[in-house]
Amino acid sequence: MKIKILQFEIKEADFEANKDTIESLISENYKNTDIIVLPEMWNLGYALTQLNQLTDEAMAKCYDFISRLAKQFNTNIVAGSIANKTEKGIYNTAFSVARNGAFLNKNDKVHLVPMLDEPQYLTAGKDN
Repeated sequence: MKIKILQFEIKEADFEANKDTIESLISENYKNTDIIVLPEMWNLGYALTQLNQLTDEAMAKCYDFISRLAKQFNTNIVAGSIANKTEKGIYNTAFSVARNGAFLNKNDKVHLVPMLDEPQYLTAGKDN
């Protein structure tokens, strides 16, 4: 089994640039990989003060993007985590997608980091 962790400089508040970087890196370096793991908050970085305006609603754009990549490159993707807006708040949500593009699971970050001001801008997930 081949697992690769994708690291890159996340552009704060720039979803399109981060998407382009991810797609480029996968297409150039991560072919024939069983699982690709993306970094935390890859969609917007820690642009916490802008999350309310920029955050993906119910993971829609991020899931569609990751699902397409999983199918295109025939790989499972652990989509690190993203800023994810729901009716209950904005969460730091990790999710996974199978190589056929199917949604596997998601989990909201439970323990928010005070030194990063996460509790001011994000809603804590529930323990499962």
